[in-house]
Amino acid sequence: MHKPFAVFIFCIILFLISACSSDKTTSSIIYTDSLVLGIGISGWNIVGESSTFINNPAESGITIYYRIESKDDLKGSNLEFDIYRNTSSGFELIHIIPIINTYYTAHILVGSFIHTWGAGSFKASIRLINTNQVIGVKEFTVVNK
Repeated sequence: MHKPFAVFIFCIILFLISACSSDKTTSSIIYTDSLVLGIGISGWNIVGESSTFINNPAESGITIYYRIESKDDLKGSNLEFDIYRNTSSGFELIHIIPIINTYYTAHILVGSFIHTWGAGSFKASIRLINTNQVIGVKEFTVVNK
């Protein structure tokens, strides 16, 4: 009567040891450094990925959504979202948006910003504040409706 119970307990312990000892750190997902812009968000994905956005001058700006992906774990690092306007002398920095990263283990961050700089050609750049490493750059155009 005790032998079947002991075998059962032994099997449970063996199962737990094998389950806990398997390598859970290996991931089949390969991350890359990138920045994607679009017109909406669904979970961790951008909806309506685009590099052209329509501005209605009668409104106070347009919402542009972004998805930042880093090949390295961001480890809670704060980022800076730099917006540049294309001028006759090249791209000039016009706005800096700080991104406070509250995720201590993450490769992907999503969010949005309000574009209030009218029509034109622009560039967005995402970089880590602590290392100045650029994670992604994306050129985009805003046209008036």
